Amino acid sequence: MDIILSILALVAGALAYGAVRNWQRNRRQALLMALAAAVMVLNLAIWIWPNANGDSLLELQRSSD
Repeated sequence: MDIILSILALVAGALAYGAVRNWQRNRRQALLMALAAAVMVLNLAIWIWPNANGDSLLELQRSSD
């Protein structure tokens, strides 16, 4: 699971970088790339952010294995 989350973070960063680089040429594509990066970052935050008990979904998934 750590590898998947790491790859997700790298791809989100690459999409954000591509959106910035592509802003002058094709704004619609750049906005879609930025939106995809934002969705990936939010997905990462859902997995990593601790809940009220102090456990994240990642920790709960690890403890169930």
